[in-house]
Amino acid sequence: MMFTVDQDTPDWGRFRFFEMFKSVEDDIPDDLLQWLPNTNIRTGEASKIQDPLIAQDTWVNSLWLGHDISVAGLTTSNMLKYDLFHQRLDRSERIPLGLRERDYFFGVINKASYRFEIGVVGLEPRWKSEYRKQTVGLTELRKRNELSEIFGILGELAVLRHTTLEAGVEYIILNDFEQSVNDSKGLVWAVQMSNRSAYLGYALTMQMGMQVRRDDPKGAKSQTLAKSFITVYAGLQ
Repeated sequence: MMFTVDQDTPDWGRFRFFEMFKSVEDDIPDDLLQWLPNTNIRTGEASKIQDPLIAQDTWVNSLWLGHDISVAGLTTSNMLKYDLFHQRLDRSERIPLGLRERDYFFGVINKASYRFEIGVVGLEPRWKSEYRKQTVGLTELRKRNELSEIFGILGELAVLRHTTLEAGVEYIILNDFEQSVNDSKGLVWAVQMSNRSAYLGYALTMQMGMQVRRDDPKGAKSQTLAKSFITVYAGLQ
């Protein structure tokens, strides 16, 4: 059973609502190799995600709420997700799987950015807040109760007609309310050059740059990591 609402208003922005109730019997592992972004700056890495099989015989209720609005260069986006898993397995079947009779996931994401120009340079201060509380997740069985705050600014300069230069810095704060030893702070610098061109009917985008990240975990020695990257995207025009 599913119910959705998607309403876009000129004065109050876009509102979205999604509710789904379903019965799931899934005991086939579906592991993924998924691209996970590191921060708001457009970099990331491929990570292997193991399917924890949390719905082998389960009632699942999923709720999602979203609101987006842009006013005079200020853009905000807010999302809430709540998943409730009610296991039909008996206790002797749940315990070896690490499952409870009722498990849940609750997450809230709030984002805001403001775009403005200074001469030929475009600047965009950003803020992102992510709160997660779960007894189980779609990709893991670990309990979590954590809040991360990301503050950053991104600059963009058009070097040529189809070439742009981007640079940004972000400050990241992670608070783990389950295990404070996992608390950390970090600073990320990144620079990237993008070039867009057409070739034999394809739209090509090439990006190259580097990232420097400094992590300062609580009670541990800080470390600095640097990496460079080149990516090429191709799509039909």
